[in-house]
Amino acid sequence: MCERRHRQKLDMKHVESKRMPNIELLRIIAMLMIMVLHYMNQGKILNHVKPGQGGYYLIWVIEGICYISVNCYMIISGFFGWKSEFRWKRILNLYAEVWFYTILLTIAAVVTGLETVTPGRILELLPVLSRNNWYVTVYFAICILMPILNTAVRTLSRKAIRSVIVVLFILFSVVPTLLFPADPFGIASGSSILWYVFVYLTGAYIGKYGFHIPKYLYLLMGVSVLVIPASKFLVDYCQRRYGILSGYGYFMYRYNSIPAFLASVAFFMMFLKIDNSKIRMAETVNRIGGTTFGIFYIHSFVLIRDHLWVGLGSLRYENPYRLLLWGGMIIIAVFAVCCVIDLSRKQLFLLFDSCLTRAAECLEHLVPLR
Repeated sequence: MCERRHRQKLDMKHVESKRMPNIELLRIIAMLMIMVLHYMNQGKILNHVKPGQGGYYLIWVIEGICYISVNCYMIISGFFGWKSEFRWKRILNLYAEVWFYTILLTIAAVVTGLETVTPGRILELLPVLSRNNWYVTVYFAICILMPILNTAVRTLSRKAIRSVIVVLFILFSVVPTLLFPADPFGIASGSSILWYVFVYLTGAYIGKYGFHIPKYLYLLMGVSVLVIPASKFLVDYCQRRYGILSGYGYFMYRYNSIPAFLASVAFFMMFLKIDNSKIRMAETVNRIGGTTFGIFYIHSFVLIRDHLWVGLGSLRYENPYRLLLWGGMIIIAVFAVCCVIDLSRKQLFLLFDSCLTRAAECLEHLVPLR
C-alpha cells in the first residue's frame, strides 16, 4: 500500500513538470505508429497483400498493434490537462497552426500539380470545420470542452470518476465490440467526440490519482492487442472455409475496441514508469515530441495524403518484407522532414506571439471560460 502511495505521489510530481521525456518519447513512437497506419492504408499496402502471401499475417499484425497509437495521444492530453487552466491562447495557437499549414500545403499541392482547387472544394479545405482530418476536429472540440471536463475531474470524488469511466467503457467500448456492427451511441469506430471524452477522462484519472497495474495485468493487456489481428485471421478462415462472417474481418480494428483501448492504457503506463534520468538527449526528445501535432497535420493533409505514400514508392516491391523495410525508411524520412518544417514554423510563430496574446486577452474578456 505504501509503495502504491509512493508511486501516486511520484506520478503527481511528474504531472507538475511541463515536459516529461518519457511521455514525449511516447508521443514520438505513437506518431510513428500513426504514420504506419497511414502508410498501410493510404499507401494501399493492405489491398496489395493477399491471404496466403508470406507477409500477409505480419502486415496485419503490425496494423493491429499500431491501433493503440491514437488513444495514447488523448490519454496524454488528459494526464496533463486535468489540472491546467483553460487558455484561449492555446486554442488560437492551435487554430493558427492548422490554418498556416492548410494555406501552405494547399499552395504546394496546386503548384506541384498534385491537386486542383475549385471554388466547390473550398469548404473541403476548412480546418476543423471540414472534418477531413477527423482527429483535428475532435481534438479542437476536446480543448473547448476542457473547462467542463477538468471541473468534473477536480470536484467529483475518486469513486465517482472511476464509476463514470467504467460505465462509459461499457457503453462506448464493450457494447460496440460485442454487438458489432451495431453502434448505438454513435462512437463511429472510435472517431467520435464522445469516445475521446472518455479517453481524456481516463488519462485525467491516471494523472490525478495514479494507477497501478500488476505485472501479470501488463502481460494480459499487452497480449490483448494481438487479439486484433487474431480476430481477422479467424474471420478470414471462416469466410474461406464456411462462407460466413463476411464483412466482420475488421471488427476489432477500431480505436474503441476492447483490446485496442486496454493495450493503449498499458502502453501509456509502460512509458510512464520509465526513469527520465535514464533517457539520453532528453531535451532533444522534448523538442521533437513538441512537433508531433505538426507532423501529423502535414503528412495527413487532405490534398497530400492520397499522393504521399504511393508517390514515395509504397508499392515498389512485390515482396512484402522488402515492402515493409522500404516503408520503415520512408516513414522515418517523412517524420524527419515534417519535424524540421514544424520546428521552423515554431520559430516563425514567435514573431507573432504578441498578436496572439492580445487576441487571446480579448477573447478572455468576451468569452470567459474560467
